[in-house]
Amino acid sequence: MLGGEVWPAGAATTEVVPLTSDVSAVPAPAAAAPAVDVLTPSTAVVIQDRPVVAMTSWLSDALRAAAGDDRAVQIVTPPTARLTLATRTALRGLPNRWVVQDPGHGYYDGLSGVVLHWKDGTFTPVRDEHGAARVAEAFGAVTGTGERQLLLTLRTRFPADADLVLGRALETACTRLTGRPPAGWGTAEPVNLLGPHAG
Repeated sequence: MLGGEVWPAGAATTEVVPLTSDVSAVPAPAAAAPAVDVLTPSTAVVIQDRPVVAMTSWLSDALRAAAGDDRAVQIVTPPTARLTLATRTALRGLPNRWVVQDPGHGYYDGLSGVVLHWKDGTFTPVRDEHGAARVAEAFGAVTGTGERQLLLTLRTRFPADADLVLGRALETACTRLTGRPPAGWGTAEPVNLLGPHAG
C-alpha cells in the first residue's frame, strides 16, 4: 500500500526483536464467546461509540452466545448513535436493551426512553415510589428544526437467474430521492461484506 512508504519514515523496520518473556499466547477455544466490554451473570454489555451500530457478524455472534448463556445483551451508545434496522430488531425484546448514555441526563432506554440505572449487574428502569418508570427528559425533548425524516420500505421481487444483480432498485430509489447513488451499502446484514458502491 502507498508504494511501500510509511509515515513517519522511521515507523517501519525489518529488525527482529526477540521475545524476552516466558509468557506465551494461548489460543481461545473455538466455542469461546465473542469479547464484550462488561460480562455479568445476567448481562453482556457492549459499548459502541460510533454513529451507526450495525449488525456485524461479531455482534450477531455476541447475541447468539449471550442467548445460549441465558444473558441479556445491552448495547451502550452516545445519544448521537443510531441503530440499523437489524440491530434495532435484535434489541427490541427484553431482556436485551439499547442503553443511551447522555452526558446531561444519565442513562435511558434508546427505544422507550425509560430512565435506567445500573443495578445488580444490569441496566434496569428507575422506579418511583409507586413502581412507575419515567421517561428521560432528553428522550421527550423535541426541538422544532423544520427537518423531517422519511421512512421508506422498498420491496422487490425478481425471479432468480444468473444475471440478477441485487441492489439496483435501492440504488435507483436513492438516486431519485437524493440526486446521487448511495455512498455505501450491502445486500444484507450482518454488514461484513460491502456492495460494489461502498465507499
